[in-house]
Amino acid sequence: MAVKGDLKDISLASLISINCNEMKQARLRVMHEGQQASLFFDGGNVVHAVLGTQVGEEPIYEVLTWEEGEFELQDGVASPQHTVTTGWSGLVMEGARRIDERASAVPEFIAPVEEPHGPVSAQDLIVTRRCAEGVTGVVIVATDGTVLAHDLDGESVGDLTNRADGVDPDQEGAIAVFVGNAARQIGEALALGAFQSGVVQSSTDQSKMLVLNRPDYYVGLLLAERASPALVATSVAGLLR
Repeated sequence: MAVKGDLKDISLASLISINCNEMKQARLRVMHEGQQASLFFDGGNVVHAVLGTQVGEEPIYEVLTWEEGEFELQDGVASPQHTVTTGWSGLVMEGARRIDERASAVPEFIAPVEEPHGPVSAQDLIVTRRCAEGVTGVVIVATDGTVLAHDLDGESVGDLTNRADGVDPDQEGAIAVFVGNAARQIGEALALGAFQSGVVQSSTDQSKMLVLNRPDYYVGLLLAERASPALVATSVAGLLR
């Protein structure tokens, strides 16, 4: 039996996460403005995707930009071929990066975003993060993707200049808000309760980010290789109350 739904109710990133975490073998059809894409799942990953004449990863990145449309998920459908090798989390992260690039290329007027309210300011939190062992950088981002402040090079608190080694605060912020929003949608869809925190790991360089949820913003903490996400979350919990 196929499960049908609307992308307005649950994003494609959430659908990918749910199916991969449940290790399903399934086919997901997505329809948007006369186009139809098919994604195939097996063994906890997306193994094949097709959109028109395109196959492989590119159709996935394109479909991740679709905010409206309908989908149909059918369990037990085997993939006709394997054309995707990147892990599912790497796919959604790359999709988020491309979406962010598209958005930055289109000029638009954006209302100023105030720093988050609470017992500690964004900059105070960033400075204090130096006391949290295992944290190599931090970015605070509003739920709409606007970077409020960051400390990615030890000197640039509140400055949106890229690091010398290529770490971009806007890109790190996009990852944090993408993961946070997707986790919120999954929690609501599956009645799991409010999203508190989660860890996302890059499939290319194995870097890790701990994403903490606040009412009006997300905190993305870049972790050292041997850092414990649970210990880091505990060490900064007092600042976020």
